Parts: sequence; C-alpha cells; structure tokens
Amino acid sequence: MLLKLYNFILYKGDTGDLVTSDKYLNFKWLNPDCNILFSVTRQGKAAVCHFTFDKKGLRKLKQAANEWCEFCFWLFEWCKMIIGIIVKPSIARFVERCGFQYIGSFGNKRIYVRRP
Repeated sequence: MLLKLYNFILYKGDTGDLVTSDKYLNFKWLNPDCNILFSVTRQGKAAVCHFTFDKKGLRKLKQAANEWCEFCFWLFEWCKMIIGIIVKPSIARFVERCGFQYIGSFGNKRIYVRRP
C-alpha cells in the first residue's frame, strides 16, 4: 500500500486576513519559500474553505490550492465537494483554473464547487 504524504500542518499562529473562527480548522502549507494558509469548516457533506497568502505565495498558489483540495478529500472522508465563496473577480478566474465550477451567485459573492 502506498502512503501519500501531504504538505499541510494544523496552524495556530497569526492568521492575518484569513476567514476563520472557532468552527474552522486552520492549516499551513509547508513550503519554506512562502506563507500560504487555508481554513476549512464542514457544511453538510461539503468543506467550506478560505485561503490567504503572502506576496511570494502568489507564484505557488495554484500548486498549493490543488494540493489542498486533494488533502481535504483524503482527510475528510465525508467530503463530497469543496465550496469556494468568492468576491474578487481575479480570485474567481483563479479557482476556475484550479478545476472549480461556477454554480451561482448570492449578492456580490460567486459560489464555486470542486468535486473529487
């Protein structure tokens, strides 16, 4: 049996502008060249996720986001989809390039999902 290792650790430090609360788990992507954080909470059989990154992390964000999705589907057996709630058009274009599908809007927010 092969064991796939993921590059994430639970994170309890400064989260900056990351959307989080006591209902979220926070993770840090383990890359020494940048600082990329993810938060996740359960909503039914979906994982609602947010992320933030430093300037250096922008170049590695697509790789980190794709690894994050794989990690969520592996870690949370109940997870049937990952939901992204996006406000900025540039982030919407980014998540589309990462395999997320647009499913609708709510106010100024665009809702995206990614399935395994």
